[in-house]
Amino acid sequence: MSYIVISLIVSMLGSLVKRYIPVLNVAYISLEQVRKMESVVVDVRNYTESHSDNTSRIMCIPYAYLKRYYHEIPNKPLHLIVHNKVDRNLSVRFLRKKGFHIQSYSIYLDGKKA
Repeated sequence: MSYIVISLIVSMLGSLVKRYIPVLNVAYISLEQVRKMESVVVDVRNYTESHSDNTSRIMCIPYAYLKRYYHEIPNKPLHLIVHNKVDRNLSVRFLRKKGFHIQSYSIYLDGKKA
């Protein structure tokens, strides 16, 4: 019985670490600065949040679809547009595991650039 409780606690702690402990070596920059950069811009917000903001330069792949479509992302430095810090943590960890270099990120909240 104690093994089951311990394994549940360890799995819950792993999930909390993956979601809430900040990722390192990813700089925050504003979206205005992104336009001057040569990195690939990936928008990992939901389609309902990002469909009206997209330009031809932005790849819109929501976090829920990253596992299916990460192979379509060019192997260049990436800039992520996220909805919140949890999305940033999850997206950066997943893409780093797949071999991508995440250079920076921006948080975009309800039509306001944060």
